[in-house]
Amino acid sequence: MAGHLSIYVIDGLAKWPELTDLLDTLGYETITRNPPAADDNVVKLAVVSPRCGDAAYRRALRAGADSVLTVGTPLDQLQETIEAAHAGWMWLPAAVAHSLSRQLAEPDIESLSDREQVLLHRTAQGSTVAQIACELAISERHVRRLLHNLWTLLGANNRHSALVNAARWGLLEKPHQTRPDALTRPTE
Repeated sequence: MAGHLSIYVIDGLAKWPELTDLLDTLGYETITRNPPAADDNVVKLAVVSPRCGDAAYRRALRAGADSVLTVGTPLDQLQETIEAAHAGWMWLPAAVAHSLSRQLAEPDIESLSDREQVLLHRTAQGSTVAQIACELAISERHVRRLLHNLWTLLGANNRHSALVNAARWGLLEKPHQTRPDALTRPTE
């Protein structure tokens, strides 16, 4: 496979200049300029730092990488990664794959509690944390914690991303009918 397969390094070659020598050792031609047209014999790689977060992987994937390598990947793993990418597979660190899949997974709409649905709809209507706290008779700090948990459930890390995901999954299409006690803090 190595003789006719070319490797296009999308990004990160400056982080790992020895990569071209390693690819040459494995028998691959390295392309660093002028991205090739769609070609079955070209694997597009991106290189990231070992301690980068999953945002660097997302950027690389958005840029069109078939696979993402970390600086210093051992030669045998480099070969396996290239062969897997050529076969249509992508290797990612388990923590990154888990994080990305959580962000892409559609939540179970039925799993949203009444309070979470109220928070989601109030947020979509433009209500502030203070307004929601007043309406629910709870502290602003508690509202922020509930919103943070809701954003996590929706695979987001901020209000805007959460609302985009909620709209994508149809969670904002119809107003939620709440039970009268869903808006107040449970009594003990």
